[in-house]
Parts: sequence; structure tokens; C-alpha cells
Amino acid sequence: MMVKLVQNLSLYAESLDPEIVIAVNIGSGLNLLEDPSFLSFVDIVVREEVWYANDSPMATYLDPLFR
Repeated sequence: MMVKLVQNLSLYAESLDPEIVIAVNIGSGLNLLEDPSFLSFVDIVVREEVWYANDSPMATYLDPLFR
């Protein structure tokens, strides 16, 4: 269902502006990266980081940058 939504939105947006860049935030949907039909309709894929869980900071690969 998500793939079809992204496909429809991408096609509509590109009909308005052929040079538009389609970006999606996949969140926990990492399986979408294995779907060639999904990837064929997007230009940029981003994923947010989770910094807190249960009111406690989470360690991330960025921690050395903030010390």
C-alpha cells in the first residue's frame, strides 16, 4: 500500500514539475529499500534517528560528535 501511495504521489508531482525531487522518510520501513518499484519512484531516502527511549538517552554513532 505504501509503495502504491509513493508511486501515485511521485507521478502526480512529476506531472506538475518534471525536475521535482521526491524524498521519503522510511522510519522503520527498512524493507522498502529492498523493493525496486519503491526505489524507482524516489530520489532521496532518509531515516530519522531515535535519541531517547523511556526518557533515557540512547547511544548513537553520532555520540563522539557531541562530546
